[in-house]
Amino acid sequence: MKTLLAAIAILAAGTSAALAGPAGDLAKAHIDAIAKGNTAAVTAAYAPSATLHWVGGPLDGTYTGSAIAKT
Repeated sequence: MKTLLAAIAILAAGTSAALAGPAGDLAKAHIDAIAKGNTAAVTAAYAPSATLHWVGGPLDGTYTGSAIAKT
């Protein structure tokens, strides 16, 4: 039982560390922009040839290139 608890503690510590740093900051900024409806900030990260697959909800579908900004 102690081994299981130790493994869970190590896994939890490693998971929070994995979200820290520049990649975590970019992910948080992207999610915040989505929540605020800031389309320019959201689409700035996509290349002109990017494809976005949105599953579920009112945006359900596949969007390519400039269509991503229009969603």
